Amino acid sequence: MNDAGQSADERLRVLQWAERNAEGSLKQLLESRGLIHAQATTLATVLLAGLGGALSQAVRVMDAPRDLIAWGAVACTAYLLSTAVRKRCFLAVRVRVL
Repeated sequence: MNDAGQSADERLRVLQWAERNAEGSLKQLLESRGLIHAQATTLATVLLAGLGGALSQAVRVMDAPRDLIAWGAVACTAYLLSTAVRKRCFLAVRVRVL
């Protein structure tokens, strides 16, 4: 073969290699996206459950205003809510993959 034929074969081989790697990278990216979404959903569930428990203790303050544990729960609830609002952690944000 001449030099032009060899360079065309070489280019084809490099192009096929790049396509295989790009496809593998895309598959890995999509799998990672699914795992991150699942972990974020779990985290939101745990945080909301904790917030619900703290809120129930905060409501209990109305019955026994001298209970220090209940007041601590009120402070934790206020802190968690202010952090959630400040960090906007409960807002759904659309992220482009490609």
